[in-house]
Amino acid sequence: MATYKEYKEALRKQKEQTQAIRNEVFSDKAEILAKDLVKISNGDVYKIIQKFGRKYEDSTIIKIEEENVQHHIDEAKKVRELAEIMASVK
Repeated sequence: MATYKEYKEALRKQKEQTQAIRNEVFSDKAEILAKDLVKISNGDVYKIIQKFGRKYEDSTIIKIEEENVQHHIDEAKKVRELAEIMASVK
């Protein structure tokens, strides 16, 4: 079993890795695939889920598996098309 110091050290490293990913997701270096999908330099794709009342940088980010990326891109296109149709119906 890990000691308390080892546990705290592992927790600190995990927080640093998470913060590094967050910084890259919300930086200008990230490639934007769709409104809420970004690809970072190591090839991982993340979905940004913005919560009402929070800053954009405080949004939840979820890693998307490679085989599901195209599905999420297609879904974003469909949502955008439906929004345009709804806006033009008035």
